[in-house]
Amino acid sequence: MYIILFSNIEVSRRFKHFDWLHERLETKYALIPIPPLPGKQFSGRYEDMFIEHRMIQLQMWVNRISRHPVLGHSDVWKHFITCTDEKMWKTGKRRAERDELVGASYFHAIKAPDAPLDPYQVDTQVENFSKFSAKMDNTVKQMHATAQELCKKYSGSYKREFHKLASSFKELGDTFEMETSPYSTDLTKAIKVTGDTYEEIGDLYGEQVVHLTDRDEFHILLYGLVDWFKRQIYCQVWLEIC
Repeated sequence: MYIILFSNIEVSRRFKHFDWLHERLETKYALIPIPPLPGKQFSGRYEDMFIEHRMIQLQMWVNRISRHPVLGHSDVWKHFITCTDEKMWKTGKRRAERDELVGASYFHAIKAPDAPLDPYQVDTQVENFSKFSAKMDNTVKQMHATAQELCKKYSGSYKREFHKLASSFKELGDTFEMETSPYSTDLTKAIKVTGDTYEEIGDLYGEQVVHLTDRDEFHILLYGLVDWFKRQIYCQVWLEIC
């Protein structure tokens, strides 16, 4: 169960409610890239890591939808974010599912400009956007793969190597403790502090993975764009066949 506070209105939603909302938004607004919800599984070792990961991702998702100039003012979103009565929730849910302006029917809600458009200019814009979307798809996937590889290094080899260096400094400090002369005390302390510092650096590399994967809202938007591009390519192929 997740608690959402919006304009002093507190609502409780389960993950299945987020699934339902995401489906309605994709169905209603086929022309808008909808950011994806966090996955139902997480690669962390413990359940609390999974819960924290999903909570952060859902918070970013809610923030993104709230700030969107169209999605943030949609009826289905307002119903999701403000409805506190169970009976009213079911009524609004049925109303959203019976919405007739979805799919191809959504074009009935779009007003064409009064002045005729230049066919050459329209074709040029469509062609440029098609090239851009294909390139965007490839570069986003490449950036995501690079970020994933970097995360593995941060939590793996980078953290491990700094911890190994820290352990070496600590062992050196233990060795210098055998020398009890007063003049070597400060040197021994400095070596031990250096070992602790390198250990903290290794821990920071491990923690940085959370910042790169959980709190990067830019990646959330990019994943939504990739999914949206795939849907547009499918629609384009379908139109060409027809």
